[in-house]
Amino acid sequence: MSWLFVRRLRGFVLLAAFSSLFLNVALLMPSIYMMQVFDRVFSSRSVETLVMLGAITLLFLALGYFLDTVRVRTLAWAGRSLEFGQTTHPHSENPSITKRRTATSP
Repeated sequence: MSWLFVRRLRGFVLLAAFSSLFLNVALLMPSIYMMQVFDRVFSSRSVETLVMLGAITLLFLALGYFLDTVRVRTLAWAGRSLEFGQTTHPHSENPSITKRRTATSP
């Protein structure tokens, strides 16, 4: 597992690890929401508490979606970095690929 911390992949792996950690915390929110609804809202019949818990839960779910997107793109970028041997922007074209295309083009 030492390949995870190769210099070229270190930034990708750390960003993916931290986003995964916070994603898992964010995805705990629906469970916490249900516990709080059964504990606080049903006993007090407070609509304001239900609305605030719902807003906080939606905020955490949106954060979870964002963190999942960050993690997926980071790991895709790391894969491209391994495949092409570059650490630049993932949409920039590798010069060796361009050379091969022009050499094989008629």
